[in-house]
Amino acid sequence: MDVTTKLLNAIHTIVVQFQKIFFDEEGNPVEEDDKEEEDGSSDSKGKSKEADNTKDDAQPAGQAASSTEQEAADPTSEEVYQYNLYYYGQEYADAYRDYYREHPDAEAMPDFVAESKAESDPKKQENSKKGKKRAADKDSKHNEAKKDEGWFDTPESTTQLYVSNLPLDVTEEEFKELMSKCGLIMFDPQTHQPKIKLYKDKEGNMKGDALCTYIKPESVELALNILDGWDVRGHAIKVERAKFELKGEYDPKKKKKKLSNKAKQKLKERQQRLFDWRPDKNPLQRAKHERVVVLKNMFNIKEFE
Repeated sequence: MDVTTKLLNAIHTIVVQFQKIFFDEEGNPVEEDDKEEEDGSSDSKGKSKEADNTKDDAQPAGQAASSTEQEAADPTSEEVYQYNLYYYGQEYADAYRDYYREHPDAEAMPDFVAESKAESDPKKQENSKKGKKRAADKDSKHNEAKKDEGWFDTPESTTQLYVSNLPLDVTEEEFKELMSKCGLIMFDPQTHQPKIKLYKDKEGNMKGDALCTYIKPESVELALNILDGWDVRGHAIKVERAKFELKGEYDPKKKKKKLSNKAKQKLKERQQRLFDWRPDKNPLQRAKHERVVVLKNMFNIKEFE
């Protein structure tokens, strides 16, 4: 018998065994419930035979049935332990048995599975932390809203200057030209306008004071030394670091929208570009389009075919 024949016989034997396991005599597939019923019936038959053989030595049938029910209902029994071990795992099975050993009269065990899942679930822990953080943020915002009126303490690194005793007919362009003597004025990234402000009263008339924001803190020191006492059309102006007073109650909703990290990076690069040292372009240098020529009818495409 050659190797091929042996291999075919082995495959045939495996197929026959497979059919016996998963198909009945009529060729229908056997379900798992049917298998369990058959196994259970065979076990019950074996047990009934053993019970008949030991009938004289055993207890009466009614007492035996009641004892088995009590054993099945016992939460510390091995059967209940194996059931919990199979469906819920080692940790739950041990906790279940230990709990009822310590509390034999207890009717129900606390929800151990839900508690253990909540402790082991990182998402729930993270959500709880976020909830606590939000609550803390709300409390801090609520406390900020209750601030009293008063002056804000500005740090020494601030680049804002308060200028007073200006002429009442001063314009923004004139004020910008004056403050530009000591440094570059910052531009608002949202309005794209220089950050200067001329204060007006309720009727819209100039009050003679203004606010200017520089890019560099060094410009502030320079303006304090040079522009303080500067004569502007017969007015000796007063230059000092800006201080802000809270009028009324603090409203967080009126706070300006903050820039994103990407917008802050772009603004920083743009400001650094303003301070770059670059040589002036040569006015006699020709533009790029004036230095490029186009040659036509140099060759025929058919020559490359």
